[in-house]
Amino acid sequence: MNIEDVKQKIAELAAEFHELNIASNDEIQFAELIEEEVINLIVYYCEHHKYMINGFPYEKRELFKTQTTIDNEEEDEYFSQERFQLYLDCLALEKDDVADLLWFYNNKFWPSSFESKALFYRLIKEQLENGYYDVKL
Repeated sequence: MNIEDVKQKIAELAAEFHELNIASNDEIQFAELIEEEVINLIVYYCEHHKYMINGFPYEKRELFKTQTTIDNEEEDEYFSQERFQLYLDCLALEKDDVADLLWFYNNKFWPSSFESKALFYRLIKEQLENGYYDVKL
């Protein structure tokens, strides 16, 4: 899996996202599913390249083969969307390709939300420094 393939799929999902008329709960839920699909796609890319942060996700998956909880959370709870978003944000500060994918995603879905990549990356860094996430890796 290469970065250009991921970007192509993100662009396709963004087009689908922008075609929605988010006036109903069904449309809102569909928009959320599209966003989740993008996050999962980027996570898959990172896993394919064997990127880890504090043993997440590989070593943590291995732990679940021999124990039922990590930090008092069962496997389904532990591998949450929030934890994967934290994983991606941490990787974005370490891996240029992940930063590029997150910027591409943000820019395709919400093109006017940030004036520049630098501001986008600063927000990620500030969120990590200020305990934005309720989970840890």
